[in-house]
Amino acid sequence: MKCKKLILILMFEIFVISLSNAQSFGYISFNDTFTSGVTYCPGDRQYDNWLKFRNSLDTVSFRFLKVKMSGTFTKTARECNDSIIVRRIANALKNPGSMFSDSCNGYKWVVSVPGSCLASGCAKYADNVGIAADGATNACACIKPSWQIRPAVGNSNWGGVNTQSCSPIPSQKMILEFAYNLYQNDAAISIKSAIDICKNPNIISVSLKNSGSKDIDSINIYWSLNGKLQNNYYLKFKIKSNQDTIVILNSAISFNNRTDYKIKVWAAMPNGKIDENNGNDTLLYNFRFSGLPDIPLANDTSFCGSGEKVLFAKSKSEFDNIIWYNSLKSNKILEVGNFYKTQYHSPGIYKYFVSASGMLLNKEVSTVFSGGNQQAGFMMDIKSSEFITVDSIALNIGANIGTKADIEVYFIDSTFGKNETNPANWINMGRFSAKCRGIGNPTIIPLKFNLSANKRYGIYIQTTNVPSFYLQYTNGNNSYSDEVIKINIPTIDSSGKITYGKGSLLNWGGVFASRIGNIKFYYKKPVCESLKDSLTLTVNQVPIGSKIIKGNPFYTPDFSTLGTLSNPDIVSANKEINYEIVPPLGYFNSDYGKTWKINEINFLTANNKLITIDDTVFKKPSNTTNAKLKFIPQKIYEDSLIYVLVKIADLKNSKCDSIIKRYIYIAFTPEIKLTARDTCLGNAIKFINNTVLKTGKLKFKWFFDNGDSSDVSEPVVLYSKPGKYSVYFKAISNLGIEKDTTFLLTIFDNPIVKFKVNNACEGDSVSFENSTSISFGNINYNWNFGDGNFSTKPRPKHFYMLTGSYFVRLTAESNGCVTTLVKKANYFNKPKAQFEVTGKCCFDTVFFKNTTKVSGSETFGNNWNFGLNEGSSSEANPKIIFFKNGTKTIKYKAISEFGCFDTISKTIEILPSAKASFINSATCDSDSVTFTNTTLEDSFKTTYFWNFGDGFSKAGIKNVKHLYSSLGIKKVQLKATHNNGCYTSFEKELNIMKQPEAAFDAHDACIGEKIAFLNKSKTMGPVVFKWRFGDGDSSFLEFPIKKFNPKVASTFNVSLVVFNTSGCRDTTTKQINIEENPMCDFSVVSANTGGYEYIFTPLIETYNLYKWNFGDGNESNDIIAKHKFNDDGNYRIKILMKNQSGCECVDSSTILAVNHLKVNSIENSFIKIYPNPSNGIFTIEKISIINDNFKVKIVNANGKTIIEENFFSNVKKEFELPQGLYFIITESSNGIKFYEKIIITK
Repeated sequence: MKCKKLILILMFEIFVISLSNAQSFGYISFNDTFTSGVTYCPGDRQYDNWLKFRNSLDTVSFRFLKVKMSGTFTKTARECNDSIIVRRIANALKNPGSMFSDSCNGYKWVVSVPGSCLASGCAKYADNVGIAADGATNACACIKPSWQIRPAVGNSNWGGVNTQSCSPIPSQKMILEFAYNLYQNDAAISIKSAIDICKNPNIISVSLKNSGSKDIDSINIYWSLNGKLQNNYYLKFKIKSNQDTIVILNSAISFNNRTDYKIKVWAAMPNGKIDENNGNDTLLYNFRFSGLPDIPLANDTSFCGSGEKVLFAKSKSEFDNIIWYNSLKSNKILEVGNFYKTQYHSPGIYKYFVSASGMLLNKEVSTVFSGGNQQAGFMMDIKSSEFITVDSIALNIGANIGTKADIEVYFIDSTFGKNETNPANWINMGRFSAKCRGIGNPTIIPLKFNLSANKRYGIYIQTTNVPSFYLQYTNGNNSYSDEVIKINIPTIDSSGKITYGKGSLLNWGGVFASRIGNIKFYYKKPVCESLKDSLTLTVNQVPIGSKIIKGNPFYTPDFSTLGTLSNPDIVSANKEINYEIVPPLGYFNSDYGKTWKINEINFLTANNKLITIDDTVFKKPSNTTNAKLKFIPQKIYEDSLIYVLVKIADLKNSKCDSIIKRYIYIAFTPEIKLTARDTCLGNAIKFINNTVLKTGKLKFKWFFDNGDSSDVSEPVVLYSKPGKYSVYFKAISNLGIEKDTTFLLTIFDNPIVKFKVNNACEGDSVSFENSTSISFGNINYNWNFGDGNFSTKPRPKHFYMLTGSYFVRLTAESNGCVTTLVKKANYFNKPKAQFEVTGKCCFDTVFFKNTTKVSGSETFGNNWNFGLNEGSSSEANPKIIFFKNGTKTIKYKAISEFGCFDTISKTIEILPSAKASFINSATCDSDSVTFTNTTLEDSFKTTYFWNFGDGFSKAGIKNVKHLYSSLGIKKVQLKATHNNGCYTSFEKELNIMKQPEAAFDAHDACIGEKIAFLNKSKTMGPVVFKWRFGDGDSSFLEFPIKKFNPKVASTFNVSLVVFNTSGCRDTTTKQINIEENPMCDFSVVSANTGGYEYIFTPLIETYNLYKWNFGDGNESNDIIAKHKFNDDGNYRIKILMKNQSGCECVDSSTILAVNHLKVNSIENSFIKIYPNPSNGIFTIEKISIINDNFKVKIVNANGKTIIEENFFSNVKKEFELPQGLYFIITESSNGIKFYEKIIITK
């Protein structure tokens, strides 16, 4: 009876949904076509079909037996029929995790990790799963041929079957097919609808599916709640294969608030048989029931003054969370928590709403985690549509599992795009250490922060472990989002370009565009909210806009200060300070006491301690002036930051007071202590500065009243002029507080000492000329003569007892300023003049030996006078030759180096003497040299001695001859001896040289021909050649070249003279015959045979040879040549002639060859030319009665057009040409030409 009762109850509680039946054996296939170069994205058939295909690979329901890959370019499919491996392949495609790889039927099958092929593009991370059967290590390889299918890769490299798998890929169909069969008895349990964790009562229902191949007629259903077994059910009705049925286990169950629950449901014994597949017959469902909390308490509130306000609300349960909204219907959260700080509000009434949430649901949003690319860090912008709290983040770190990573996170309350390289604008959110979970796996970073609703934030994350490892990123410009958070949203970078996330070098070292950092954000979202309660915020008007401004006078070093805490006014003690108080906006000074008033004025320290300032005076505002506040800070407040607080009251509206402040820093004033003494000009003054500042640093400024200044602490100054100087000194603190003073300084003048020493020789006094001066004041003198004697006279004289040098010191003193000058005074010795004489003969050298003495010195000057017209000398020991005998008076003066002198005079007798000399003839080896004695003799008898320099000599002979037997230099000497014993010698060097032999060769020539003269002379040593050519021409060249140009044949006597430096010479003469040249003149006349034939006739027809060249490649050796040209034109005619003497000539002339059969004679034309021949002037006249125009061209013998003119009507014209042969060609208007030659002779 019990079982029947249960069946009856179930009949009322079961709702059956029938689905289509399924076969016990079948296929699940992906079969689609792909076009080369096309990218497939979400929404495209190929992309979406791949996702549906993967999701259908249920390894619980289907017993997969075989998988097969084929396509357009395959003849034989690649397949795997190992059911265990096939099941693992199917499971890896449906539930991808770590990479799957296994070998089957000789092929390696690989299923890639999600996102591993994703570098950039439109694909979603989780969709990016591919399969390969080509032996590659992953399903992202670019190989050929490849067996890879990856439709959700997000770019055009979607794979290929037996083709290239990366661009370029041919268009093709790709097929992946799984074969399966079903279990016979297999029931599957799954949840039908989720439990509502917020409200009671709830329905617990499950879906029962027949996953077997046989129909189910009966089955048992069991379930438990938190481990306690509930009612079990026995169902007995038919459920067809692959049909679903809904089973309601409890239709009105209530759960307790804030309680965790575990529901277990399982099916057993389908058709009374053991379930063949126990992997799908049990459901485990865990949840926490939150329940709806009570409405929180939120009280209305009001504030004075605009600004951001902090609101408060409280939940009735300590476990609930307060959720803030700005609208009753809004679902965009402003804040989570008891307190909420509003945006800036102006005076007015504002509404806010709060609810309570029983639970915060864990959520996450992520970019791809593909790995492979790495950077030290990355930046991106994020934005939340509502207030959320991020609990933590996760990164893809390129390090092995377990490696310690150091991570730094920075935030900015705006876009990162304008702050890519500006670290000062970022906030350091913390430094974290984490153990890596390996590339591709999220490594958790415990960073917690809030995101306000609809506010953009920039985030910068980096690892300081580079270069050991880096953070992973993906290329591209993709944003990622869930229903709340958007990641990597576009922004404007510092260059003004739209950008997404960027990679970064360490520490803002540079960025790289289009790089998406791999990151996850984990956050909590409130669920199970209560109804909302409202809160009214009233913001009351306060007197705003009032301010304290600087008045006058206001002693401060810096008038730009703002009077704020960070930029206070800077003042010094004991200086008057004046401020003015400006009325609030909308209030007027004239309404003071009616609509507004100043209730309080207080002075406080920085830590808000009330203080008293002496001499404080407040003056109420008048109708036209602001309120005034005057005070003088006391010295006791130096180095203090104080502020003046003014409270302004509204007397008519909200009764709200406003407070304004002005911050003042009373800085230390420098205390001046200086020392400086009067001094003499030229002495540097060091200013001793003992000025002090209790806190801070000092700067100084000196003005020395001489045009100079200084900013050093203790300057050293050297005044350039004497006088009284007013020195100004100012000390300036680092805050600009100044203190100054002025004092007098006297610079006394120094005497300018000058004197001259007049040195003296023995027996005289040394005198001193004093020219010492001073600009003002008296001078006292003190002389020290250096020998123990002194004087105070201005210009003394002093007699020294001993000769020598003395250092004389003059000291001049005035006003304590002393100047000293030292000079040397000399008392010189006189020299003692004396000399000795050696020699007495005329024409011989007389020597003078100086024996003068000067005490203490060997240096002195000399002045010699050897007598009237005998000369003088300044040498110490001179020598002289007297050319006349007789008595000579020698005067000598010795002068010391200091000008002291002595003189002496002596008389000497010079004896007469002969002056030897000779001349000689040429010095050749072929003849004796004749020596002629030219000695000057007087009445005394003279004897001679000859030395010829070759070992031979002769005595007693006046004139001699000598034949030298050898060549070279010989030194010849003649000695002439007077009978009084005086003698003289004369020497001369002779060069005995070889006698030259003149000879040359030369040939006869034609007139104007160059003759080279071949010099064959025999010589030794330097020689001179002189040629005489017999035509008045000569040459000194060794090998001259000469042209003879007589008018007729002639004979010339050519002579060559050769002589050397010793006077030896030789001459030779030869006759040279010069023959006449032939005359090459020729004439040219027409042969009168018609056509182009001409006759060429030489002027002389008796020469031995004629050779014609006609300029057209033809030649002739006829004496009179006849030649016919082929065409009109200018031809250069050349002729070579040779006469009987063998002399040649060459001539040429250019002719104009004209076909006389084609060119008419001018004699028959319509013009005439006269005179012809002409002396230069001729006339061309038109004589035809026909009124026709014609052209005249005059061509020279070289064929160059000289004149070209047009003639009109009946005209004549005169022309003038230089001497030569010309051709005149006339051409009528109808093309008839006439030809004539004209000869011009002058």
